[in-house]
Order: sequence, then structure tokens, then C-alpha cells
Amino acid sequence: DTGGIFPENEVETRSGSGGEAMLDRNPHGYLPLYHQVFVNAKEGIAIQDANGRIIEQNEAHRALLGYPDEELNGKTPGYYLEGGRDEFGRTMDDLLQWGSYRGEARCRDKSGCWIDVELSAVIIRNEARDVIGYATLVHDVTEKRRMEDALRESEERFAAFMNSSSAVALMRDVNGRYVYVNRAYEELVGKSSNEILGRTPYEIWPPDIARDLARAD
Repeated sequence: DTGGIFPENEVETRSGSGGEAMLDRNPHGYLPLYHQVFVNAKEGIAIQDANGRIIEQNEAHRALLGYPDEELNGKTPGYYLEGGRDEFGRTMDDLLQWGSYRGEARCRDKSGCWIDVELSAVIIRNEARDVIGYATLVHDVTEKRRMEDALRESEERFAAFMNSSSAVALMRDVNGRYVYVNRAYEELVGKSSNEILGRTPYEIWPPDIARDLARAD
């Protein structure tokens, strides 16, 4: 049950300006199809009323955050967003200003663990363009963030090791452009990495010097 926002066989959803969801009279009975999309979507989706209070969540949303319907219904997403009511208010301000919202957030699940998510939201309006609700989509990016953090830490360790070495080190791509130089190389050629990276030797030095450096590389 979607609490009257999606009354079966009466309305259909279409895309409005700014990413808003518009509801029209639906003489063809398409709504059960839209509701099946909501129910079976792999993205976590929560439907909210005009006051921002959750009235329904799909199975993906329930599985991701772990809150049973009876606990979540009647509450806003501020219940689980890091920053609580203030963060929810900021999100709503952006949503009402632009017609849609997309950003990153952290959510606390039922067990108390924090989950990194990409959060999207749209306004649901009726034919008269009155706001009658909102739809919030939650996509878990926790593992993606872990991989990004691990990669960044690995790159930082590599850079620290190479910059502590007295040996000259550099890398160039298939087009001959510098993609990495260590501190010893900067000192050797008398230029900073900002002056070197993304360029070929011929874009930095005179041709005779560039040829010598290219051979030495």
C-alpha cells in the first residue's frame, strides 16, 4: 500500500521537468506495473508523504538498512541519515529548489553500523502540480568507498617510498607523456611535477635536451 500516493488503477507516473515525477489519471491501469518496478527494484526506495514521512519502503531498502516497516513508517529519512534532522532538512531544501536531489550521505542501519550511500530524491506531484510526496533512492557504495580508500592508501605508500629514494624514477604513458616522477627526478631536471606531468619531453625542453632525456628514460 502506498498510502494514497499511488492509488491502484487511478494514476500513472511520467517524467516532469527537473526530474520530478508527475501523476496523471490512468485509464489504462498501468499503475500495477509501476508498483512492481518499485517492489522489485534492486535500488532501495522509500516513498514519503507530503510531509517527508516514510509510508512505504521496498524490499531492497528494507534489506539494506534493516528497519522493519513498523519502525520506519511515519519517520523521515533523518531517522537514519548521519546528521539527522539537519541533514534531512538540507536535502529537502535542495530538492524543493531544484526539483531533484543527488548526493552522497551516510546512513545508520538497524544494527548501528554506518553505510556509505548515494542518495537520490524526486518530488511527486499530482495533475495540479501540488506536492503529494517524495521518492528517495538509496544505493550502497560502502564497498566502492573501501576500494577507493585502499587504492589511495596504496598510492600514498608508493609515493612516500619513491620520494624517499635517491634513485630517479619516472613513468610515461604510451604517448610519451609523463604520468609520474619522483622527487629525485624533479631535482635532477630542476622542474616540479606540476611542470612535468601530462607533457612529453618535447613539450618541456628544447629538442636536443628532450632527445637526450627520452633516450635516458
